[in-house]
Amino acid sequence: MQTVTLGIPTRRPTGPLAKVTDALRHGSTTPAAIARTSGLSLSTVEASLDHLERMGRIDRAVMASACPTGGCGSCTLGADGGPACGTRH
Repeated sequence: MQTVTLGIPTRRPTGPLAKVTDALRHGSTTPAAIARTSGLSLSTVEASLDHLERMGRIDRAVMASACPTGGCGSCTLGADGGPACGTRH
């Protein structure tokens, strides 16, 4: 049975959009990584990402090439000098 407080469900949402959003919050940055983290199929992840992008909840970027020669600190996807693309440099 679900408990409700102030009209807000207390249990965590379990739908595909919620799972994809949760995986993104926890550092998954590629569809394959999101699929592994969330337990969703790759096609469901892709559809969810498309939907989240249309809703304006995410912005997707495609890396045109390999990592920059300056390392993660010079990458536009890097956060605080660390990798944001899923690599471990």
